[in-house]
Amino acid sequence: MISYSVSFICTVYNEERDIERFLWSIRNQSFQCDEYIFLDGGSKDRTADKISRFILDNGLTSWRLMVDYECNRTVSEGAIALGRNRAIERATGDLIIVLDAGCHADQFCFQHLYQKISEGYDLVGGLTCCEVANKYTSLLIKNDRYNPSSRNIVFRKTVWESIGGYSTAYYTGEDTDFNIRIRNKGYNIGQANGAIVFWNGPTSYEDFKIKMMSYGMGDGKFRNFYGKYLFRYILLLLPIYYIIFFNTKSYFGAWAYQMGYLRGLRRSDE
Repeated sequence: MISYSVSFICTVYNEERDIERFLWSIRNQSFQCDEYIFLDGGSKDRTADKISRFILDNGLTSWRLMVDYECNRTVSEGAIALGRNRAIERATGDLIIVLDAGCHADQFCFQHLYQKISEGYDLVGGLTCCEVANKYTSLLIKNDRYNPSSRNIVFRKTVWESIGGYSTAYYTGEDTDFNIRIRNKGYNIGQANGAIVFWNGPTSYEDFKIKMMSYGMGDGKFRNFYGKYLFRYILLLLPIYYIIFFNTKSYFGAWAYQMGYLRGLRRSDE
């Protein structure tokens, strides 16, 4: 089996509350990367201080913290994508592992990602599980297996280079757009079922609607799944379909996504 060098990258912004738990989940991975790059977008809380202290206290010489004040939403609309791109530019690994700081990883997550991509894939996504499973989180994460999320992913740096990196056009939907452009280039995308991250999803109906609208806006901005967008509008005219196969809250969540998608379409035409 060919051996690859691996870089881990992550963007953070105002993650003080949960950052230490996330860092420990990275520190305790069964598979160790060659380097770890954390890019802070100029957090207003103690996120950067906590990362720096964690690195120092644990003697982690392969870990680096970067602070880039352009990588937050007050400066850049595509702050997350911009931060990822700048971290990857500085990464030296053949493979890039990306996780979101709002999660924490299972101990064997990196190992499964590395093993799967070593089979010849160009991009491999893991799975997302919610710590508190409910009807809202199940609706949000069920599609991850079909379209990997940059919440839990590994890809070849040459692939990232060939498509010009993540698009910085908008705040959400950038990872879906990233995957679509990779697939359209003919690259192989795989799934590592053992690579699991745990995510704190929405716990209320209002939070669910906000997230659905945000995801819709991102997809609309990039015109992702345009055919499905039109088809869903037809289904929404038949609420009995959602009531029978899902529930009334999923129906209104779908409306929130569609309204967000429409806003994103309008902004893409500006």
